[in-house]
Amino acid sequence: SIAAARGFYRVHARTAATGTVKIRIVDGNTITDYPTTTETGGAYADVPYSPQSVAVAAQIVVNGTAASTMLGFNCRQFGDAWIAAGWTTARTSKAWADGFAVIHYKRNDTAYPQWGLHTWVGPNGGAADPGWNTPRQPDPSLTDAWGVAWKVPLTDNATALPFIVHNAGFKDPSYEDQNLNLVATGGEVWVKSGAANDDGSFVLQAPIPYGTTAVAPSGPTAAEAAALASTS
Repeated sequence: SIAAARGFYRVHARTAATGTVKIRIVDGNTITDYPTTTETGGAYADVPYSPQSVAVAAQIVVNGTAASTMLGFNCRQFGDAWIAAGWTTARTSKAWADGFAVIHYKRNDTAYPQWGLHTWVGPNGGAADPGWNTPRQPDPSLTDAWGVAWKVPLTDNATALPFIVHNAGFKDPSYEDQNLNLVATGGEVWVKSGAANDDGSFVLQAPIPYGTTAVAPSGPTAAEAAALASTS
């Protein structure tokens, strides 16, 4: 994992509070307040990673007083997490912390112009419905050697994004509606045309899946994915 490779995971606090800002980490029975370093939009703390650490919780503390609820995340799977007052879950990608999901899409025929993204709001949030005949178009700034990508504004505190990649009545990678689980993936995934599981759901391609050193053949290489995730 990223945290294991670098020896720490980083927790970002989105806060405009003044005073002494610390990040409180609960790891099993251990509670520690870590000093922070200022960054744009708040502050961050680097927390030493232990192989025994998996499910941890983080909270913003200002001048010794809790300034957010305790939000949990998997520090082994995700090397970074963002927390803020008013959020209902920690967010495990910068895109999600900024209120977006990013869906990368690859076609072997590179025939992208007719393909768009349909979204809607489900029981766990999502994104506005653009209309079936006027789907979202890829963000040109995110197009790269692997394919195109959509950067989708999410509803407040969304934890999932229902979506369909389609060309008029043709859907990809299957005819099933798709669902992006933000908590499980961090909100940035790679989808390859035609790559679907038995139930029709897209084959998940996170930047570097938990417990592996390379991604599956249907996604970018580990080096490509790491580079792509760092620029999204």
